[in-house]
Amino acid sequence: VEPSKLLLSLLEQQKAGIYISIASGSPLFSSKDKLSSKDGWPNFSKPLKNAKIEYVADSSLGLERVIVKCKTDDVKLGHVFDKNG
Repeated sequence: VEPSKLLLSLLEQQKAGIYISIASGSPLFSSKDKLSSKDGWPNFSKPLKNAKIEYVADSSLGLERVIVKCKTDDVKLGHVFDKNG
């Protein structure tokens, strides 16, 4: 599947600022914590200090992983991966 133009623009974005939930407007991540992405999705080293983030264990598909969600609007933001994964 080809990434959308919107997703590509997010990956290439270099401006300083705050990334928010598109559903609620809740502030989630800082551009200061954005990592270079090689997987086709924006990556961040940590959320904002007071971000309304929820971590949910997920064992679907036979994998043990953690889903990251916005507590305000229940939108799935992605997964947590360790440095080796």
